[in-house]
Amino acid sequence: MAQPVPAAAPGSERTLTMARAGREAVFSEMRKNPNMFVIGEDVAKLGGVFGTTVGMAEEFGASRIIDTPISENGFAGLGIGAAMVGLRPIIEFMTFSFSLVAFDQVVNNAPNMFMMSGGQFNIPITFRGPNGPAHQLAATHSHATENFYASVPGLKVCTPATPRDAKGLLKTAVRDDNPVLVLEAELLLQMMLVGHRPAELELAEQIAQLVPLQRSPFGGFAGLVQKLAHLSPLSRIPFTAPGLQPLCREGVAPSLPQFRPSGLPARTRGDR
Repeated sequence: MAQPVPAAAPGSERTLTMARAGREAVFSEMRKNPNMFVIGEDVAKLGGVFGTTVGMAEEFGASRIIDTPISENGFAGLGIGAAMVGLRPIIEFMTFSFSLVAFDQVVNNAPNMFMMSGGQFNIPITFRGPNGPAHQLAATHSHATENFYASVPGLKVCTPATPRDAKGLLKTAVRDDNPVLVLEAELLLQMMLVGHRPAELELAEQIAQLVPLQRSPFGGFAGLVQKLAHLSPLSRIPFTAPGLQPLCREGVAPSLPQFRPSGLPARTRGDR
């Protein structure tokens, strides 16, 4: 039987995958807040298709880790209704390509309910799942959906590229009183599941800290490199880094931007 992820000893050093970092974030936040629950396809018995919810059903029970039929529009709408009455749902899409089935819920209902209710209802909901291309999956599983959602007023969109951001952004997202989408690069999750050790694995000494839901400034680097990095999908950053090594040998010192969430500032009942 799968067991929950144990907490790291203070000061210990270890490496994390993106999947494990996100799993630890949810374990940590659900232990603190009994109003949080996870709902989606295969999140309970299977532990998520990428192992992102392994051990949660055993610790939190069937009332908080809920398997659903293939019904994205239904369980996304259920989550929005639950958020309206004070719960904090995490809606887990098996892939964000399938979130298109629930596009009306994610785009029309979740971000607009605050304004449409005259400020009576915040919607503290987190939509989470793998995003973008992956190995040997059909085209209908491979959409990079961040460009759809980042343009929607009222939605915050996170696309973490490192385990530190995967954990910190997810912890911050589930505490937010507004809808937040956490899109995890599917290609990176697949690499880690088959045992590779890609360059984005990091020491976890500082991984417990929250990452603010705000834009972060780009560091200083050459204009051409800035343009190339900016145009690269976020999930490709770990693969872009090795390609910059020849520039370093030529005396150029490029750096890659750490993209952070886009979206409107948080809204609260005091912002009417």
